[in-house]
Amino acid sequence: MADRKPHRREAPKRQDSTKQVAPKAPTRSSDKRLHLPFGIGGSVSRKARTPLRAARAQRAITLKGIAITVGIVVILMLTGAIGLVVLSHTDAFTITSIDAESTEHVTAADIAALAGVPEGTTLLNYDEDLIIQNLKRNPWIKNVSLSRAFPDRLRITVEERTVESLVMMNSGSVIWSLGDDNVWIEPVKLDIPEGKTVSEIALQTAVGLDALLVTDVPQAVSPVAGSVADDEVFDAISTFREEFSSDFWEQIVSINASSLEGISCTLASGLEISLGSATSVAAKEAVIQQLLAKYPNRLTYINVRVPANPSYRMVETESVEEGTGIVPDLSAISEVPAEPEASANNEQTETEPSDEGESYDEGEDYTDYSEDESYSEEDYTEETYTDESYSEESCGDYAEETY
Repeated sequence: MADRKPHRREAPKRQDSTKQVAPKAPTRSSDKRLHLPFGIGGSVSRKARTPLRAARAQRAITLKGIAITVGIVVILMLTGAIGLVVLSHTDAFTITSIDAESTEHVTAADIAALAGVPEGTTLLNYDEDLIIQNLKRNPWIKNVSLSRAFPDRLRITVEERTVESLVMMNSGSVIWSLGDDNVWIEPVKLDIPEGKTVSEIALQTAVGLDALLVTDVPQAVSPVAGSVADDEVFDAISTFREEFSSDFWEQIVSINASSLEGISCTLASGLEISLGSATSVAAKEAVIQQLLAKYPNRLTYINVRVPANPSYRMVETESVEEGTGIVPDLSAISEVPAEPEASANNEQTETEPSDEGESYDEGEDYTDYSEDESYSEEDYTEETYTDESYSEESCGDYAEETY
């Protein structure tokens, strides 16, 4: 039997400190890595990726639902359009009646007849533009609107023109109504009672319509029902209307429009005002308002053709009754005498109209008030403002008055 060698435990080998030992891979339970959100960088654990996948899936489902909904809507729209086209060529919804309300000058029956809807037309294929064009052949009709009342009625609503002016032609025997949009409407028939003039009745009619009376327009003005009054004098009147204050414009009852430079107006009080051309309108009104405030109920005539050098006529007495605004008869018009020269001491000088009449510097008409019991020639005086410091932009008190 062989001798056993004694078992000797070997001493552990000294590990070389210079040799690197690879660390053990961490177990799944001891994973200590920093989990960054997806898309930022770094590694992402399985647990972190699960919610992101769910969100992506939800977005995909939502977008798919939206796409399906849009597709359904488009299909329905196309189907509806095709259906309307098909129905418009059938007898479905055929118009059997027209609903319309009468206006002051156009009856419901006239509206239905003017519309000219062809027989067999349906609520789906009527020609709206043609119907409106047909209705506007009546110059009283300004605006038209159409609507459907299923299954078989067409509703028509019309808006009438408002009479803005009554225009007396140059001959004085023909009067036309003019709409608020400067469109000629139709001639106006006046009944002239005995003892009255056309001018008086025309003005009374205009006042009753809350309209302006325009007289003595140029002979070139030729109204046509439904056409626009594009003559220059009407453009000038529109300028005055737009640039005068509303309070002052409402006082004007008539305008004489014989020429662009010779426009004049008459207030409801009977005061006649020579306006001239439609320029410096604000300055002209300022002068008029100043004179009206300084001489209330005493002025009979104002000239503001040149607002820097206005003139006026007035009565001396303060017991003056308000006028009627009636346009004077042409037979009562005569030329005004020339203005007297100012005296050396600039004192007031009273003048009287000449029986024979002389030419007036401004070429203005003079109205003879000799037949008016409330007025006498002794009460008449005329004054002219002159002020070197006055300009169209300012309307201060006048430094010097000449008579």
